[in-house]
Amino acid sequence: MSTNEIKQSINKRDIRLICIAALLMVIATTIQYLFMRDSMFSEAKLRAQSELTIASQKIETAVTNVESTVNTMAYSISQREKRNDDLYDIATKIIKNNPDIGHCTIAFAERMFWPEITDVGYAVHCYREGDQIRRERLTDDYLEESWYRKAESKLKAFWDEPFLEKEKLATRYVCPMVNKNGIFIGVMTVNVPTDALTKEIKGLPEYPHSYAKLISEKGHKIIGPNEYVKEDQALHFTNPIGKVGWNLTVVCPDSDINRNIETSKIIVLAMQLLSIILLFFIVIKSLINLRKLNKTVAEKTRMGDELTTASQVQKSMILTKPESLPSRKNLDIQVKMLNASEMTGDFYDSFINDNLLYFCIGDVAGKGAPAALTMAMTISAFRTSARHSEDPGSLMNDINHSLCRKNEETTTVKLFCGILNLSDGELRYCNAGMHEPILLTENDFTEIEVADNPRAGINANFEFKEQKTQIAEDSTIFLYTDGLTEAENKKGTEWGIKHLTAQLSSTTRMNSEELLERITESVTKHAKGTALSDDLTMMAIKFLTK
Repeated sequence: MSTNEIKQSINKRDIRLICIAALLMVIATTIQYLFMRDSMFSEAKLRAQSELTIASQKIETAVTNVESTVNTMAYSISQREKRNDDLYDIATKIIKNNPDIGHCTIAFAERMFWPEITDVGYAVHCYREGDQIRRERLTDDYLEESWYRKAESKLKAFWDEPFLEKEKLATRYVCPMVNKNGIFIGVMTVNVPTDALTKEIKGLPEYPHSYAKLISEKGHKIIGPNEYVKEDQALHFTNPIGKVGWNLTVVCPDSDINRNIETSKIIVLAMQLLSIILLFFIVIKSLINLRKLNKTVAEKTRMGDELTTASQVQKSMILTKPESLPSRKNLDIQVKMLNASEMTGDFYDSFINDNLLYFCIGDVAGKGAPAALTMAMTISAFRTSARHSEDPGSLMNDINHSLCRKNEETTTVKLFCGILNLSDGELRYCNAGMHEPILLTENDFTEIEVADNPRAGINANFEFKEQKTQIAEDSTIFLYTDGLTEAENKKGTEWGIKHLTAQLSSTTRMNSEELLERITESVTKHAKGTALSDDLTMMAIKFLTK
């Protein structure tokens, strides 16, 4: 295809895409408006459900506190064998320690509790009056009260229906008392104003005409407005309130929701009009830019060809094939590289000279052509210096001087250089800003201590010095660049050092190839198709038994 044909293809394609985008925008905003009502109703439902859950939990907490207090005291009284004179004190204490409780009654069955009681029944009653707590003894009429008879027949605690108490709505918690032989002996009750349990109930702040209502088990209104909106003109959301048998409902009028829809409709239409205007200017601007774009196509094509050639030259300097790596009977060395771009900044090298394994792994700061050129310069300096030096410190100093002298872009390099004696396992090494290598033995792994040296290419006067350690037979040296632990998934979560240590703990006995494949598989699974943000290089050197 000729250059003119490419230009015409680009023009037609971009104009067609712009027209399609305009049509899709109109369709999308139309669909958005059609579905907006459902979205608004769903939002109201979520808000109402959230308010219901919070209010229900608070009511149930208040109810549970009352139940726990009464149940504990009722059980304590029922286990006594003789009558004490502290029943008034017990009732008074319950009211005093529980601000929400207004009345407390301890009523016994007819001649069924203590032998010394000779009258028909015995009941004490305490109640709150202002800041005082009054005491009185009830007449025998309580034996015919519905709450007493229901507790006697069911032998089960319950909340009674709300009732008026001094012009205020209240409810009663009733707990039957049974002695050690399982015989009914009486009842303990407390009265609680309903507003003490329902003070947290409210409507939805976002919908000004919404309200909440609380209905008893038999359908009596406990709280709520005097006039409700019609059932077909509002959304109703209901939650049951624990063992009490009440239902809490939030009512949200349709008019509130529709008002929000109309407001959103105006906003959407305004945004649609603005988008059409902007799209019109984009089309005009695109037509102008297309001419400029056509001029750059040929230049980009030429640059792409040059980058491809440069990438091929760069790859030729790295030992990309397994058979290119050094080979000995007591040596198992493998490398794995995953590049984030055509021009990589990661590199490694390895060769054997006089039974000494020379190796290095590095990461050039930055990307693209400058990083690639610095990488090539570093490998060249490593190979040149290694020919006449068995001291990793001197080798690193030569590389550092070379980078500081010839590196006009001031690009720095993280680098680890090592020399492994394949006769006795002595490892001499020098580090310039890289991660600590990891040494894997048969059952464990540990980091190889490295000096806190700067990167190469920063300070020509810095004096690098070698370090030493001993590598046992059947141990593996594992080295890696930043791209390994910093590999991210779609959520931006890094693979991290925790994943690395988890993999190493289960791979200590693997050979080098199996080790790198296992780690690569874990990183790939973590990324789930997400492109690498940085180059990734791993090197595994296993020192085998002779």
